[in-house]
Amino acid sequence: MLKRLRDCFRYGQMRDVLPADYAANRRKWLRQRKDGGFYVCNLPELDKFFEGYRVIAITTDAIRAFIQKRQADGAANGTTNRSLALLRRMFHLALQDGKLRDIPYFPMLKEAPPRKGFLEYSDFQRLREQLPEYLRSITTMGTSPACAWVRSSACAGRT
Repeated sequence: MLKRLRDCFRYGQMRDVLPADYAANRRKWLRQRKDGGFYVCNLPELDKFFEGYRVIAITTDAIRAFIQKRQADGAANGTTNRSLALLRRMFHLALQDGKLRDIPYFPMLKEAPPRKGFLEYSDFQRLREQLPEYLRSITTMGTSPACAWVRSSACAGRT
């Protein structure tokens, strides 16, 4: 019975479980659209590539082909890794539901180091006070004690 289920189990069926899991666990990647519907970030790229695949055909080789396509499309390694994490979660859910016996190996890419140059809020306030009045409102938009401000953002227009 399990063999028959595995043979006809498709990516779309495995994918359909993910939004419900994300809603139940209140994961931050589950976002609400303006029309009220929900979506999971980074899922569309997986859908484009794996739609129609039988789950047993999603092997490590297929995952590597997905990685190569994303790199050819210019996606950052971190973005590709987030997509792979979604796919891996789908496989784990299917495994927990008894629809699979095992999952493929997921090669992950080396990611860029974290950004540097963040200011603490108190440092930001001191810097803001040194700016001319016409620039203060621009630097204040979207900032709060809970948010960081990146120095590179202030210098983005410099050459």
